[in-house]
Amino acid sequence: MRWSRLFPLERVLDKAGTVLGIALVALLANALVRRAAARATNRLGTSERDRRARTLISMLANLAKYTIFGVAAAMVLAKLGVNIGPLLFGAGLAGLAIAFGAQSLVRDLVTGFFLIFENQYGVGELVEINGSVGIVEEVGLRLTRLRSLTGELRFFPNGAVTTITNYRTGGIPYLLSVPPSAPPAPLSQALAHFQDLYQVFARAPEAPLLAAAPENQVLQVRLWVTPTRQGLLEAHLPAYLARALSAQGVELPVEQMVLVSALSR
Repeated sequence: MRWSRLFPLERVLDKAGTVLGIALVALLANALVRRAAARATNRLGTSERDRRARTLISMLANLAKYTIFGVAAAMVLAKLGVNIGPLLFGAGLAGLAIAFGAQSLVRDLVTGFFLIFENQYGVGELVEINGSVGIVEEVGLRLTRLRSLTGELRFFPNGAVTTITNYRTGGIPYLLSVPPSAPPAPLSQALAHFQDLYQVFARAPEAPLLAAAPENQVLQVRLWVTPTRQGLLEAHLPAYLARALSAQGVELPVEQMVLVSALSR
């Protein structure tokens, strides 16, 4: 009887229903924001301006998520009869404590905004962060999410990002070296035919140039390979070039076709 007086069933059910309603509205609002962000992102192209817009949309959606659930939590506490005034005052003090004590968190947040507004990298770009190469999947308020070329997902606190290399061409750089006896014109033609067959190049290869090697001169071509297509390039290009040059009357062993990623140099 005492418990029924302290917690009338009607009041308990009313508060539980309200809390559940607030939670459902918050989840729905967050889902709508994420959906709207995804639809806006899908309409963007691949230009530099669009990549920057995509990154800003990702960050704003992240900020909206924290805002929605923060407001929902305050409404739930108010419905449960908790005086949120002291909590808000305590949150202000906690914010000051964070500003002075948790400097790494503040550094992550500030650095994240500078990464965006200085356009150092954006969502969908191929970058190298602190020595790790991958595609930027998300730039959040505190973290950058990077998908490596072999599929691993890596997280970098924005304040810990020290070195950035942005391959805005969208291609992974490779260097092809062949003996200088290979005619440049047939070599360029063979690379064009290889592209028609495998679609691996993010942009047209450079013209073959003579370059000095440790032992002698070689003919070098700089290539830019579409991310995730480098396996096809490494598996098929040397043998394909050997066959194509052989058809032109130039016999060169496959072993003399040296293909290396410029990222590993």
